[in-house]
Amino acid sequence: MADIVDFSSTNDRIAPNLSRRFIGEGSLTELIAVARRKSSEGRNELGSRIADFLIHGTELSPTERELVDDILSQLIRELEINIRHELALALADHDQAPPNVLRMLACDEIEIARPILLNSSILTDDDLLDVVNRMTETHRQAIAARPNLSEGISDALVEFGERPVIVTLLTNASASLSEEALAYLVATSKQVKEFQEPLLGRKDLPPKLAYRMFWWVSAALRRHLLENFEVPAALIDGALERMTPPKSDETKMARAAHLVRGQNRQSGLGLQDLIGYMQEGRAALFIAAMAEILVISTDTARRLVLDPGGEGLSLICRAAGIPPQIFRRLLEALDENLGMSPRSAPEVSRMVASYESITVEQAQRTVKYFDHEALSRSA
Repeated sequence: MADIVDFSSTNDRIAPNLSRRFIGEGSLTELIAVARRKSSEGRNELGSRIADFLIHGTELSPTERELVDDILSQLIRELEINIRHELALALADHDQAPPNVLRMLACDEIEIARPILLNSSILTDDDLLDVVNRMTETHRQAIAARPNLSEGISDALVEFGERPVIVTLLTNASASLSEEALAYLVATSKQVKEFQEPLLGRKDLPPKLAYRMFWWVSAALRRHLLENFEVPAALIDGALERMTPPKSDETKMARAAHLVRGQNRQSGLGLQDLIGYMQEGRAALFIAAMAEILVISTDTARRLVLDPGGEGLSLICRAAGIPPQIFRRLLEALDENLGMSPRSAPEVSRMVASYESITVEQAQRTVKYFDHEALSRSA
């Protein structure tokens, strides 16, 4: 024990001040006596006494605090696990805890490290990054739950690609993530469903990234997306003038659009025609009609109309101002066109209720946004 903690050279230097500070019933003089014991019991007692001295003693000078940090750093590896655990719990919220001791505890077994990683304000980003790179997945998961995590640490956690860690990070509302990391996770969420709900639950997720997820998330998450993420109006408003329907006369869709243009001049929107197209299995004409009515590409109209979930059809019909009762009939016809089993009555009712909750303007902006995104990708 004398090789680990030798007070002979330090006692004279600090005795005038530090030795007069008491810990419970004992003083620093008693600590020196404990330090000279070579048994494990002596080491454990010394660790507990010094920790208690640090936590409950009066304010230490920088020199005294450095000494205590040095002593505990030398002792820490030889203390029993229950003592290290108690020490970690005591120091985790201490605003003057010894930095070296905290770094060592942060790299200890996870039950010891967790309170330090979660709560210690003394650990720097460099300290955390060291733990991220050197320690285990459970250590990284503890860091992912840490309040006010910086972008640099969050992005480093994302790079490891560990799903439980990333889910914990995404559900940590106070953690900052870069847009690059969020874009990567949005793309990954197409295959990793566990990421979808926590991603769409983040207030810092840019709407342009949220709307990319529309095509692969569940119906419930689509409704959440439409209700909580506003389509970036400035982007759409600036793009509207540049949007024109396809002009190729060689495609089936273009020929259908030409037919619909003639019908629109005579009979407005032609709701009964639209219903007839879907019920008769002529989805191409219905898609061309919706593209014509909303001035969007037939590719965008096709993607929305033939979306198996039905929310795409909901958006395009709402944008065109189609009444809810007509939408219900179109939804039933869509299932027949796609060869799907009819939806249950409760599911149809939920979709109609969701349909009515979306404003026409919101639906129009969303449809235009999807069209803009498709045109941007193909440009």
